[in-house]
Amino acid sequence: VCGFGTEIIKENDTEILRCKNPDCQGKLLYKLSHFASRNALNIEGLSESTIQFLLKRKWVSCFKDLYHLKNHEIEWKRFPGFGTKSVTGILAAKILQQYNVPSIAITFTEDGSTAIGSMRSCRNCIATDFLDSYGDFFLNHGGHNAAAGFSFERSKLDAFLKTAFILSDKMELTEEVTSTEIDAELPAEYITPELLKTVDKFEPFGEKNPELIFMSKNLKIQDAVIVGKTERQHLKLVFDCGKYKFPAMFWGEAERLNREFRTGDRLNLIYNIGKNNFNGNTTPQMILIDVENSMK
Repeated sequence: VCGFGTEIIKENDTEILRCKNPDCQGKLLYKLSHFASRNALNIEGLSESTIQFLLKRKWVSCFKDLYHLKNHEIEWKRFPGFGTKSVTGILAAKILQQYNVPSIAITFTEDGSTAIGSMRSCRNCIATDFLDSYGDFFLNHGGHNAAAGFSFERSKLDAFLKTAFILSDKMELTEEVTSTEIDAELPAEYITPELLKTVDKFEPFGEKNPELIFMSKNLKIQDAVIVGKTERQHLKLVFDCGKYKFPAMFWGEAERLNREFRTGDRLNLIYNIGKNNFNGNTTPQMILIDVENSMK
C-alpha cells in the first residue's frame, strides 16, 4: 500500500509477508477500521472506504482524530456521497457510542430552509417508532430499528425539540450487558517496551483480525496529566510497572481524574498497545479502554 519494503516472517510454520514501514498507511487503515468496527467502538457510517477518504485528505492520522471530524464538516460536505445526511449520521453515531443513549444530530440545508437529521438508537429504543410518534410532522422520514433519517421545515425546529423532550421523558431504556474478550492478562513485569514487537507480529489488524486486548491488575498511577483543548479532554497517565514506567492515553476521560482515581492509586486496566510517534521515535503506549480503581 505504502510502497515501502516488505519482509517475510515465519509464524508457527507459516510464512507471512509484512510491510516494514512502521508508519504504513495500510496498517493505519486496518487499525482505524477495527477501532470503528462493530467489534470495537461500533461507529456507524465510518466504513473502511470512508476512512480511506479521510486518510487521503490527512484529516485523520490517529485514533483521537476521529473525535474531531466535525472540524472538517464544511469541506467534507462538498464531496459527492458525503453530504449533510452522511455527516449527521456519523455525528449521531458518535454521540451514541460516547454516551450509550439514543442520539439525534440535525443540520440545515445551505439555504437554511430545511432541517435534515439522523437518529441512532440503542437499548430497545426503536428509532422509527420514535419518529413515527411525530405523526405527519416530517417532510419525509424512514429507516430501521437502530438508525433513521428525517427532514422538516426549519420553522418547526422549536416544535420538534419540544416534542423530543416530551418523548424522551417517557422513554424507558433497557440496560445493556456488554462484555470484552480479553486476549491476555499481563502482570506488571511483562509490561515492557518489547511488548510492542509482540503486538506487531499479529498485524495487520482488521475486522477479521481484531486488535489485541490486554488486562492488567493493580498498577500504580505514577503520574496523571489532563491534555487537549476540546470540551471532552483526555488523560495522559504513567503506570509504575516495576523496572519500566509505562505511558498510557485515556481518550475523553479526563473528568474521571480525582473523581474515581488520583495519582498514587492502583487501577485494573483493559487496554490495547499502540504507538506514539514523536520526533522520529516510535515508543509503545497503552490505549486504555476502561479502568477501575482496585483500591475501592
